[in-house]
Amino acid sequence: MYKKLIEDIINKYEYIIVSKSIEFFEATQHEGFVRGSLLFIDGTIHYLFKYVAIINKKVTKLKYRYHYETENGNLIFRYDNAPHHKEIKTFPHHKHTIDGITASKEPDLASVLDEIANQVISVQELLDNSKEW
Repeated sequence: MYKKLIEDIINKYEYIIVSKSIEFFEATQHEGFVRGSLLFIDGTIHYLFKYVAIINKKVTKLKYRYHYETENGNLIFRYDNAPHHKEIKTFPHHKHTIDGITASKEPDLASVLDEIANQVISVQELLDNSKEW
């Protein structure tokens, strides 16, 4: 069920995804993780990692990392909950950008992919418009 949910979310963005590699692992009967990468039409890449557990019959995200970078490997943004920025108001949740670390609510995969889609589409529109010149 959880695997299908993740696949369905990703498939909503197939119009900007060139290739994808997603793996699901079951650590125990009630814990597992998903990791993978998505390559977008503008060459950018999203690496995702989620470690989840079923607690009280509900899927709970224990650890996550949504890393988005340029085709050259330069950071665009990364959301994660690694407990290393205690000064952030939303600790342990935070966002890395080229400008530094900022407070962030815990994102879900769909909202991260929305943010990526907006950037990919904006870049693609710029490229398409520049061809008209």
